[in-house]
Amino acid sequence: MMDPVRRLDRRLAFVVFALLFASYAYFYQGGGWNENSRMDLVRALVEDHSLAIDRFHMNTGDKAKLGEHYYSDKAPGLSLLAVPAYALVRLFGARLGEHSFVVLASYVVTTLTVGLATALLGALLYRASRRLGATPRGALLAALGYGLGTTAFPFATLFFGHQMAAFLAFAAFSLAWSCRDRHSDPRSFAAGALAGLALVTEFPLAPVVGILFWYHADARHRARRLVTFAAGLALVLLPLALYSTAAFGSPWRTGYSVLADAGSRHEMLGRGTFGLGLPSLGVFVELMIGRYRGLFPYSPLLFLALAGFAFGLGLLSTAPPEERRPHPQRRELWAALAVVVYFVLFVSSYTWWHGGASFGARHLLPMLPFLCLPLGLVADLRPRLALGLGIVSVIVMTMVTAVQPKPGEWVNDPFFSKIAPAFFRGELAAGKSCPLVGNTDERHVPLLRNATNDAFNLGMVLGGRHRLPTLLPLLALWVSVVFELRRATARPATEPEPAPKSG
Repeated sequence: MMDPVRRLDRRLAFVVFALLFASYAYFYQGGGWNENSRMDLVRALVEDHSLAIDRFHMNTGDKAKLGEHYYSDKAPGLSLLAVPAYALVRLFGARLGEHSFVVLASYVVTTLTVGLATALLGALLYRASRRLGATPRGALLAALGYGLGTTAFPFATLFFGHQMAAFLAFAAFSLAWSCRDRHSDPRSFAAGALAGLALVTEFPLAPVVGILFWYHADARHRARRLVTFAAGLALVLLPLALYSTAAFGSPWRTGYSVLADAGSRHEMLGRGTFGLGLPSLGVFVELMIGRYRGLFPYSPLLFLALAGFAFGLGLLSTAPPEERRPHPQRRELWAALAVVVYFVLFVSSYTWWHGGASFGARHLLPMLPFLCLPLGLVADLRPRLALGLGIVSVIVMTMVTAVQPKPGEWVNDPFFSKIAPAFFRGELAAGKSCPLVGNTDERHVPLLRNATNDAFNLGMVLGGRHRLPTLLPLLALWVSVVFELRRATARPATEPEPAPKSG
């Protein structure tokens, strides 16, 4: 019979998953260049059995061109994972008009890929926080704070690759962690495969794969760990090589090397390697505390995540010096911190560090679950402070998600100048990016660039207009779940979740 602590943890992890998935499914943000490029590849694969997006390419500027054919310039992982969901919607939605069908398919595919993955990531983060030593309440704050109080929330409603890559990388990390004490070939192989999928979904995760490889091998049975992890990695990278060869003529070539737009191609290839140079201090400061793309001003809960690393690594402690002991999971903390440091350096070096029209520093998204890993430790020490910062973070990210996560590329203060005023005016689901329906007729280009407002939330579907009351069903769900979680953790379990044993 399962002990009460483990039973409670499984129940709370499921509640975290269900709450986050319902929250993400509540919103749909419409089309846009990034989303359209990925969805065009999905449609080409299912409808045309082709890698070329020739029939749809006019709906996006994010594309590559080789010869007379157009391709998505994005890493193919998310599009490949979305094929089953799109095929299923196509099976049942054939009678709809083209525009209505593509909007419905885009919403369902986004929810069943990016939304589902981010919700699962929240549950994984809860379990990891418990394994690290947080109480159930601390772990809940870490998981829900991540899922609703960071830019993970708005981007879980967009068909971008960052959140899927974050889930895959953190899942690989969790599997590698689970077989630290006792090696398991299947888990080691799966960790390598998931790490490879993360890379296939977002190319900048290549160094993260290296970090996970190092972390996983730094234990007993090193040679065996290296072989099994590498085998899983190779299994996934082989299809990527075949895709790149078929689309771009070489296993080493990506869509970014043959961008269709000459200006973008020059900007990408004219500076360093694929737009990478030396880290910029000014960009670093803006990424951390700026009002344009700053991480911490809009998610102040993350300040406690930094304190969590300091506490877990022994740099900050409430115990007398003679009683201080190193954290038993310090290797896990060092590995997570390495991922965070890499991403900060990478984005600070990148030509397109601002992420276009998107809110916040979207290129930092894959590091956020690793940053939030020790958050629960500090939440237990300062529960009122953590709760207050968490509420502020959730309010901000709810406003962003409800209005639009893509306020504009050159809006210097996007939250206070655009999103907050629109929210209080009741202008929700305000995104008007280009629709996903493609048309190769050049005369339709202006229409495709400015186009319709396809964004919605489920309150609108139920009969509401673009007004604040359409958020009431979601708010009611949140309040009811929070009260249930408070009741369930009224007498919190004191022992962290034990690491699963290898089979």
